[in-house]
Amino acid sequence: MISAIYFSDNMFYNKIQVTITERRESMKKKILSLVMAVAMAMTLVTNFAVSAEDTVITAGEVIRLDPSNASPFNNGVFEGWGTSLCWWANRIGYSEKMTQQAAELFFSEDGLGLNIARYNLGGGDDPTHNHINRSDSKVPGVWDTFELTADGSGVKSITYDLSNDQNQLNIAKAALAANPDLYFEGFSNSAPYFMTVTGCTGGGNPADSDNLKPEMYDDFGKFIAEATKLFKEEGIIFKSYSPMNEPDTNYWGVNSPKQEGCHFDPGESQSKAIVETRKALDAAGLADVLVAGMDETDINKTVSNYSKLTDEAKKALGRIDTHTYSGSNRKGAKETALNAGKNLWMSEVDGGWDGFGLAQRIIDDVNGMNASAWVLWDIVDKHKDSNFVDPTTGNKTEANNSVSDADSLWGVGMADHDNENLIMTNKYYAFGQFTKYINPGDTIIASSNSTLAAYNKQTGDIKIVALNSGDSSRECLFDLSAFTQTGDNVRAVRTNSSTEKWKELAGAVVTDKKFTYSLPAKTVTTFIIEGKPSESEISFSGDSSGMSYSYSTDAWLDGYDKYFAVYDSENRLKYLSHNEPEGSKDGDFTDCTPKLMVWEDIKPADAVGYAVISGCGNEMSKGESVELSVSTNLKNDVQWSVDNSEVADITSDGVLTAKNAGSVTVRAAIGGYTAERTVKVTVYTLSGTPSWSNDTSAPKDSDDYTKAADGNLSTYFDGVSGGYVQYDYGEPFKITSVKLAARAGNGMPERTVGGTVQGSNDGIQWTDLYKIKSAIPAGQYTTVVQDELSTNKAFRYYRYTNNQNMTNIAEFLIEGEPSGDVSEGEPVIRDIAEFTDNFEGSSNMFNADNGNLGTDGNQVYASGLARFGNVFVPVKATAVAETETISLAENDRFRLTFNMFAGWENNGKENSFALKSDDGSEIVGFTLTGGGYNLNRMSIGGNDLLKDESTKPIAQCKSNAAAKKTGANGWLNADQPYRNTVGFNKTVEIIISGNKEVTVSLSGGMEDITYTAVLDSLPSIKSIEITGNCNSARDRVTSYDNFDADLITYSETIN
Repeated sequence: MISAIYFSDNMFYNKIQVTITERRESMKKKILSLVMAVAMAMTLVTNFAVSAEDTVITAGEVIRLDPSNASPFNNGVFEGWGTSLCWWANRIGYSEKMTQQAAELFFSEDGLGLNIARYNLGGGDDPTHNHINRSDSKVPGVWDTFELTADGSGVKSITYDLSNDQNQLNIAKAALAANPDLYFEGFSNSAPYFMTVTGCTGGGNPADSDNLKPEMYDDFGKFIAEATKLFKEEGIIFKSYSPMNEPDTNYWGVNSPKQEGCHFDPGESQSKAIVETRKALDAAGLADVLVAGMDETDINKTVSNYSKLTDEAKKALGRIDTHTYSGSNRKGAKETALNAGKNLWMSEVDGGWDGFGLAQRIIDDVNGMNASAWVLWDIVDKHKDSNFVDPTTGNKTEANNSVSDADSLWGVGMADHDNENLIMTNKYYAFGQFTKYINPGDTIIASSNSTLAAYNKQTGDIKIVALNSGDSSRECLFDLSAFTQTGDNVRAVRTNSSTEKWKELAGAVVTDKKFTYSLPAKTVTTFIIEGKPSESEISFSGDSSGMSYSYSTDAWLDGYDKYFAVYDSENRLKYLSHNEPEGSKDGDFTDCTPKLMVWEDIKPADAVGYAVISGCGNEMSKGESVELSVSTNLKNDVQWSVDNSEVADITSDGVLTAKNAGSVTVRAAIGGYTAERTVKVTVYTLSGTPSWSNDTSAPKDSDDYTKAADGNLSTYFDGVSGGYVQYDYGEPFKITSVKLAARAGNGMPERTVGGTVQGSNDGIQWTDLYKIKSAIPAGQYTTVVQDELSTNKAFRYYRYTNNQNMTNIAEFLIEGEPSGDVSEGEPVIRDIAEFTDNFEGSSNMFNADNGNLGTDGNQVYASGLARFGNVFVPVKATAVAETETISLAENDRFRLTFNMFAGWENNGKENSFALKSDDGSEIVGFTLTGGGYNLNRMSIGGNDLLKDESTKPIAQCKSNAAAKKTGANGWLNADQPYRNTVGFNKTVEIIISGNKEVTVSLSGGMEDITYTAVLDSLPSIKSIEITGNCNSARDRVTSYDNFDADLITYSETIN
């Protein structure tokens, strides 16, 4: 009996080269064992933004891997990690000792194992110029002599000498020897000085003007092509070439003291550079060299400037390369590349970071853009050289340089030229936590905002890099349940801020496809879970008279095409069956080899199956319904079921309805495999205010209000003074006890002083039930029993708040039971279903379809924000929701709340909200202009309260006093609410009381705004009408979420 199954990525039949006994080594770096061979031809375009279900806290932070949400680029195959050779190779390549050391440190298996090197083809400045003050960035040109045409409008001839660039060439050859699979990309910062307008490779005059002579674009292309051929003869083969570097900037000015650079205007100039490079490469017989670009410094410019390329340039461009120094529209870059049918690289970035800053940037870039490669800029940017003299000042600017382990710096270390030695910092080892373990050939998959995850389709190996840049440890549960099978053992490797550098740790054991691990403060930890061998079996016997066979496969492979092939000793196909698990045949089958292959529509099936149940978080409220779906590569229809129908029901098409408090396991059977997801049904809905933030730090999902109700003493709500976390039980609920716990840390328990537990039956008027007078401890519960409360009345709403200190609390838990009846004199609340929606279900109050903001119309958009999930966006459209007419009485209050997101757009158009009566008149209405920057109209009862205001209020937010328009820049921009700078959304509350008083409050953002007015008569409420508009930035149309409307009836008239 042979316990193995084989998959092939070759088109059958006689090209299969896998043998049954074969057990390949790990990927190039010999880390992981190969269990099976397969290729997967699946393209998914979903984004890696974290959804609500990805960040639910249970007994620790849950990080769920989602192989159904995989990178779509390069057929889902990650191409690798790299560095630019500019400028460090030019600086240290003179030293044989440092050259070899660099090759080992950066490109070998024992080092970082980088497999991409970007070679800088220097333009070569006028030899009389002496304006660059760095020791490394004056990259020589590879030309020796040149001759221009008589009129100077073209280049007649150029002679070349690669030895001019010998230092960089030395490094390139040593790197190639250390890693024979090294991918070289060439790139230019500038054309040679004699092709420039200013006669200087530093840039233009002014710096934002084109510096390549208009008549010499073709000459520049030929220069690139000829140099590419010469490097090829030296064994340095450029597989791609980028002719521009950060072209749409004002960085590159004549006589720049820093480096070579050349501005290219978006549109015609950039298009011409791409097209002429393509033409020249083709003419030189280098059609296999891909043209990449535009290598903009700003992600947002990558998106906008690609659209300005000519059709000819778009066709000539083989891949989109972008830097990520500025801008934040990673999702836009991804969608631009996908829509263009191009691959996408993150081709350059670095900053003055330590290892943890670098790790976070890698996670942000790769998860945010799904780029198929990530390349660091100048990997050695710091030099110590007692002999170097700045030619512009005569000073020895490098003589006193030094570096320490935990330094924040550009590059990952320092070259000590005095001692011919490369000194690496913690940043080097943090980089290696990614590069040594997530390999070319892996597939990047969705995980969380602090992790990067991948799996190998050929082996089933799973890799996770987890960052904890905080000051306290994090307990994490890693959920691998989306995979049909996983290995049992977890290997752990860690780098910290001091002594641990790729340290092998005690591993973990995978139990029920989950494992837990503590991430100490200031660490980067890599986990490797080796793939589990298939449980499929093959039996085969063959001799001179015939053969017989049988096979069985894993249950999750039900529904796939299975081919059983027999090859003779010369690898010629002798027998083939299709979906026949056993058989025999007469004939001579001596020395034959069997192979079992699993295929899907003439493509190899996946070696690793996955099935992900999505559509809800880990918690639902009683009465809530959600439509579930399964993302999977398995075959057959889905059969839904639950293990406890008392807690929840599910329909045949996956609609899950929560009935009673408890826990329910949802099951989705697909053929012979069953995916599961456990959902907790609560009798309450949780809400709260944002966590702490300032002008440069956004509120964090990792310490939001949900952490006060997660049962985990290690997490906490980092609320501000006056903030709160609130339970809504939907009906009166009587407390038996309240459990409180302080946030851990120096001085944190003292922040609980003044903390107050309150109750309310309308969510408007609150009763203090208990106030903390002295600090309560962290790490344990302080239980407040019912007798210690100020009243034993039942309330629908309970909250914890603190107006004396920051609302910092680790746990605020309530124990009790529904009381049944409303206490005498307490208000009665009727939910208005037609005005209540969180846009997570299969239908919604505006009858909008799911969308991607690419077209006009009312649409539900997957925001990717943990707290909000789907949101409603009217893109150049008007949406209306209607209810039965609500005629307010003198003892009634109508309350409507919702979240509002507004992304600023220059010269934006008006976005409006209106609550209307049954005669169509506006009861409350407001208008946002500029995509949400200004609140230009606030109308109550037909009167605009802002009509005479010369300076309109800020409707959304600002990041600082001088830049009021920033902070919320659209769903395709990472500055969107709860992502980056400040980023508050607005919570809007409209209350219309029986005394005709109307209050409209917009809280959150940079400032809270409240307006009050009195109507002439009590209204009859009928509809909500929303209009969204923009110039071109569809992602910045004002959008909405979490509508909740109630009619509250009191026992007495409201005064």
